[in-house]
Amino acid sequence: MFTFFVVQSAVAEEAPRYWDFNNDGKEDLWYEDSEFSYLEHLDRNYDGTADQRTQYDSRTDWPLYGVDDNDFDGTFETRHVFKNGTIQATLVDSNQDECFDIIHYYLHDLVFESKRFEATERGNLVTTIKYKYQFPIATKSQDTTQSACDFHKQTISDLPSSHEMPKQSSN
Repeated sequence: MFTFFVVQSAVAEEAPRYWDFNNDGKEDLWYEDSEFSYLEHLDRNYDGTADQRTQYDSRTDWPLYGVDDNDFDGTFETRHVFKNGTIQATLVDSNQDECFDIIHYYLHDLVFESKRFEATERGNLVTTIKYKYQFPIATKSQDTTQSACDFHKQTISDLPSSHEMPKQSSN
């Protein structure tokens, strides 16, 4: 007969609030807590600065919003909008003019529509792509008199709990 014993420490160890995945001495994932939420910082290219930040509700652990610096230049050009912990939209400022010019709309975590504003030699254009199971099924381009920032304002006004363009650079 074998007997197994489980030894438990009288003092529970606290989980670390940061991790260094590549052992370079710099934090690659770390957290900041506040009264009702916590902020997750992720350094995806191991340069010592956060390239992705996501704020979570402390009570439910649902994401509230997120920002990404996808080109690692120090500016968060992508924003994620959530409602009840589910992604609703991703907005991108692809030319860094502080106006979102690309938006992806989600339903049940799948992209169902994307819109892109483009300033062309002929004038301004909005291209809409419809998706089914995340595969494009229809594309429509339309001339517009809107400016890039008018497109931005209209886009964020249609979203739940939308926020202004992030001004703070990463780290």
